[in-house]
This record gives sequence, C-alpha cells and structure tokens, in this order.
Amino acid sequence: MQKRIVERLSQIGWACALIRWVNLISTALILISFPAMLIIFAVKRLFVQALILALSCAVPFLTVTGVRILLDRPRPFEAEGYTPLLKREKGGRSFPSRHALSASVISTLWLCAVGTPVGIILWVCTLALSVCRYLSGVHYLSDLIVGIAVGTLSGILGVFILP
Repeated sequence: MQKRIVERLSQIGWACALIRWVNLISTALILISFPAMLIIFAVKRLFVQALILALSCAVPFLTVTGVRILLDRPRPFEAEGYTPLLKREKGGRSFPSRHALSASVISTLWLCAVGTPVGIILWVCTLALSVCRYLSGVHYLSDLIVGIAVGTLSGILGVFILP
C-alpha cells in the first residue's frame, strides 16, 4: 500500500515538492527551537533545568539509536523496491524514527515547560514531519508511532523531573 502511495505521489510534481518543503521547514523549526529553549532557561539562570531538558532529549535519542542499530529494520523503500521521495544515502535502521522521536520530545518540552503557543506550533510541525516521512516512503507508520510515543513520554518525564 505504501509503495502505491509513493509511486502515485512521485508522478505529481507539486506534491513531491510540497512533501520535501514541509519536511525541511518542519525539521528546521524543531531543530532551531531546541537550542532556543535551552537559551531561555540559561538566561534565567536555570542551568540545572536546562541540563535536565537537554538530557531529556539526548538520552532517548542515544537509546533509540542503539535500538535501531540492533534491529536494523529495512526501510519501506528497501523492502518494497521503490525510490523514496526524500533522498536517503543509506538504508536500514528504520525503527523507530529518530525524526519523530526528537520532534515529539522537543515539542512536548516546549508545550509543558516553556510555552503553550510555541509548543502547539511545534506539535503541528511534528505531525507534519511524520506524515511527510510516511508519504515519502522512508518510514513505516509503526516507526513513526513508536518514535512519537517514546519522544512524548521522554518529554513528559523530563518535565516531571524539573525542580
């Protein structure tokens, strides 16, 4: 089914461009928001809280990286034999999605620890990013769901640990 979706989308030029653009912009906004969040806490001289927030992202990222290496799940385009809409230099290590994990932990931390409006915007970016990664054929839906679940739980845990 995913192969059919990707193959149909690959024939629609504007759809391919939109998926690539949304993926790029969403990733960039989330990536920029992480150091911004840490700077906000550091400026307020809340260095311990900034460290906890940083670890709330780093620990699950490193853990999931290890899981991905151990499982080495092929990506959908490898398993089903098609060209993904987003370029991938190497295959494997699909489960769980680190993009979805990182985006959801950062979005959750913003939503719960910093500010609701930015957190909501980042959650919209997280969901858009995840949809793009599915529609482009680089992740299975299960990769994204587990990445989002682990990221969200890690963000909530990080907020509860904050002094």
